[in-house]
Parts: sequence; C-alpha cells; structure tokens
Amino acid sequence: MLKINFLNKIKEKISNKIENLFKTEKKNYIEQLTNILIDADVSQDLAENIQKEIEKKNIKDITELKIELYKIMKKILKNSEKKLTLNSNIPFTILIIGVNGVGKTTTVVKLANLLQKQNKKVLVAAGDTYRAAAIEQLDILCKKHSIQITKQHANADSASVIFDALNIAKNKNIDILIADTSGRLHNNDVLMNNLKKINSVIKKINHIGANEIFLVLDLNIGQNSIKQVEKFNECVKISGLILTKMDGSAKGGAILSIANKNIPIMYTCNGEDISHIEEFKSEIYIKNLLNME
Repeated sequence: MLKINFLNKIKEKISNKIENLFKTEKKNYIEQLTNILIDADVSQDLAENIQKEIEKKNIKDITELKIELYKIMKKILKNSEKKLTLNSNIPFTILIIGVNGVGKTTTVVKLANLLQKQNKKVLVAAGDTYRAAAIEQLDILCKKHSIQITKQHANADSASVIFDALNIAKNKNIDILIADTSGRLHNNDVLMNNLKKINSVIKKINHIGANEIFLVLDLNIGQNSIKQVEKFNECVKISGLILTKMDGSAKGGAILSIANKNIPIMYTCNGEDISHIEEFKSEIYIKNLLNME
C-alpha cells in the first residue's frame, strides 16, 4: 500500500481543502479548486482543463464534486498502469536511467529483490561507473539481499559493462538483467547521447535494445520532473516510470501531471527498506487523493 505518511500529506494538501470548499461561500469554489490543485503541484494547464470539465457540471455539493473529480482523474490516469510482462527471450533487459540523486541505485536493488521474490533469476549490472562509491554501494546491497551482480572497475565504460553483463546473463540463463546507469542531467547532451550508445550495445546482442527503459523520478521535485520525462524520452524511448521518495513528498498532484504524459507509472518507492516498492495502483491513489472510500 502507498505509505501512510505520503497519503496523509496529499490528503492535507488536496482532499481536506476540497472538503472545505462547500463549508463557506461556494460561489467561487471552482476557482478555489483550481488553486488547490496548482498548490498541490498539478500543472497549471492540467488544473485549468480539470476546471473546464467541472464547469460543465451542475455540482451542488462536495459528494458530487468528488465523484466528478474521480471520473476526470480516472480518465487522466487510464494509461498510467502497466504490469511488467516478460517475453520468451532471455535475458529480459531493464535499463534504469535518471538524474543524480533520485535513488536510482537503491531502486535497482528494490526492483531486483521484488522480481527475485517472484521466482525470477535476476542479475544486476553495475553500470553507474562515474559516481564515487556507486559500484561498492550496489555490490554491498546486492550481496546483503542475495542478488547476483556483475561489475567492473570505477570509470569503466558503462556500455562495455552492460555488454559483458548481457553475455554473462545469457550464459547463466538469467531471466532478467537490470542495468544501473550513471546519473546524468537531462540537459547534458554528451551524457544523454551515452544512453543511446548503451541501448545500441544492447541491441547488438538481442537485436531490439532494452526490453524496458525505466526513468526514475524523485517526486519531491514535483512538476520539475515533467521536463526530465520529456528530455529523457527524446533521447531514448521511456517505457515506464518509477517514482521515488514518496514518503517525503506532499506534491501528490504531480502524479497527475506526470501521468498526463502517457508514460506508465510502473512502480512507486515509499521508503528506505528493500521491500518499500510496489506496483502503482491509480485507483488507490485517486481515492486517497480525494479521501473517498
């Protein structure tokens, strides 16, 4: 379940304020609703679109408002869920990408542990060769949780690390290879082009490239994550998102703006423990956002 800390914060930010709209003068409630959404980090364009939809309805009370908001949000999030589906070609390769500081390395281990508990043979490739101690951190975490890892030395070529990892995975009949990559700013063309190189190297072995490319986003940065999604998606086709640090965020509305980009939210990470990762469920998110049973 989405962590209680996060749910309490988004309730405070959105649902509690929405419930107060009809307790006072309700003449300007639509304008106030738009401000509430923007304050919760829903993008202005999306908040205004929601406002236009609400204006079409003859809403008389808070119950009707919540029902209409639920319908609108359900529509926004209709393509936001996607289950990880493996094909018959192994190793199934997942490339994990993102900027610095989003929790990429720990997310790799959480995902590997989750898939391993689903009886999959998992290998992790330590492709973050630039950040100091990244390889050591990943190695320690993987060994702690009995996850297989392949690594090279610091400053090794990431594409080479992942190329070797693919061959090792094939020889060991590994089901899933999860490749960590170095954090990179989305406006650094050199590093962004390096992602293309990595995917091209994968393609040389399996002829299709990475089966999944997951962008890790820190929910604390709210709407700024939208720019990251756009820029990374221009470089390599993102197939899914993993949202981290939800336990520290009150910017729950940003999920609506992110989902509006039509890239599935695969997983959410809600804490530091290895088990704090789960598939994203839009129904749970919306009902908690609006404080609905």
